[in-house]
Amino acid sequence: MTLTALLALVTVLASPATVVKHYAPFEAGRLATGLTVRARASGYCWTGSATAYPRRDAWRCFKGRNVIVDPCFSASGTSVGPGFVICPDHAWDRGVLELGLTKALPREAANPGGPRRRAWAIVATNGLHCERLEGALPQIHGKPLTFACDRRGSMATEPSTRKSVWTTYYVRSQLSTRLRLLLITKAWW
Repeated sequence: MTLTALLALVTVLASPATVVKHYAPFEAGRLATGLTVRARASGYCWTGSATAYPRRDAWRCFKGRNVIVDPCFSASGTSVGPGFVICPDHAWDRGVLELGLTKALPREAANPGGPRRRAWAIVATNGLHCERLEGALPQIHGKPLTFACDRRGSMATEPSTRKSVWTTYYVRSQLSTRLRLLLITKAWW
């Protein structure tokens, strides 16, 4: 084992477990305590969320005619609910977009539900905040850049959830060739 690998293992073993959070913007059909509506708009949702898959209450929506917002959350999966969905600015932030629905939620296009399989937002031990990318993804060393992070970096691979401390690899830019081990403090699904 190389010194670098040994140091990475010691760091993982000494770190606290990753905290996995269920993003819940509603309480009893109303906006959850602590969240703040920072903007209101109208639009519609046409399919289940790509970023917060497989959650049944997560949607991919249009704000206005052509701005995609994903994820947005309904009060109770595919029910009619309050006539709007909540689209978080970021999982770790308290600000949200309240998107008034111009069409009913498409029950037949909802995600299937099921156990949490993958995070849509993470915070790393070094303070990086990252959110899931969607669509055709660029690659570094054959690894897809699955999350975009603040400070212009990306996560290269799905987080490994095999241990209590989740890990992944980080690159500073798409031009970088150096992958760095990244420890995950919090993850939202």
